[in-house]
Amino acid sequence: MSRVECPPGARPFVPQRDLLVGGPSDQRRHCLARAALLGHLLREPVVQHAFDDWATRYGLRQPLETLTTRLDTLAFDAGLSSRTALFSPESTRDALTKQAVDQAHEVFWNEVTANAVELVQDGRRLAERLATALRLSHACGPWLTEELLSWFFDSLTAQIKNRPVTRRYLDEPFDEVVALRIDPRMSARQRVHVIQQQVANHRAAEKKKSTAKRMPKGRGQHIATYVGWLVQNGLHGVSVRALARALLRNEHGVPRSLDYDGRRLIQYGITQARMWLAAVAARTPVSSPAQP
Repeated sequence: MSRVECPPGARPFVPQRDLLVGGPSDQRRHCLARAALLGHLLREPVVQHAFDDWATRYGLRQPLETLTTRLDTLAFDAGLSSRTALFSPESTRDALTKQAVDQAHEVFWNEVTANAVELVQDGRRLAERLATALRLSHACGPWLTEELLSWFFDSLTAQIKNRPVTRRYLDEPFDEVVALRIDPRMSARQRVHVIQQQVANHRAAEKKKSTAKRMPKGRGQHIATYVGWLVQNGLHGVSVRALARALLRNEHGVPRSLDYDGRRLIQYGITQARMWLAAVAARTPVSSPAQP
């Protein structure tokens, strides 16, 4: 059902409500680890089957077929080669065609959002199932739920537009919350000066702390590798020993000491992947998915 792509190097949108913890280097590692995990999960049969099941259970297949048929007709009437062309930036649609497309979309998405509460519950159950298999922290549940639901909506959009939906995201800066100490006896001008000074001191301290940790180089290939080990071990039951043997075969030309044990590196990588993915503050999951 799904035709959604997560291209190499793509970083998922991490909203500020996810409350990433740590400095810039920690946040970037989380973003890269999240993107790597989603890239794996979207290819997992359990996720694809869940998406298909949701579409069937909530009766979305017939409304989806009705919508695509309507869009095909509108595209033909507008002299376009296919409904995909309706969504092209270069497409020249008259006002009536645009209105008809918008109305058809509205009818379909109203069908989808009518089951919002149930969909969120399904998304949460799927996220919990995956998190349990991967032995992820409970802090991963909310953002994983939202990502899965968002990808489900994208899979529907891909079918509507008859083309893959590709996510390409940029890093988003995260606002900091700074606790300030203000003497109520100060004048307004004095308060402004004290606030500016305290914020400047806080930022200087955070910058010094974050520069002590190295930022992941390039696209953080080692992060993707560690997440891959996590998925192989957690979802596919590949043992640490088997992963270590595969690592040694792939790096047979790399000099190793006689007592080298690849299992330590594999276990370290899996542990690091879990830590990066859990670099969010626990919070209450939202009660309904974002409007597609």
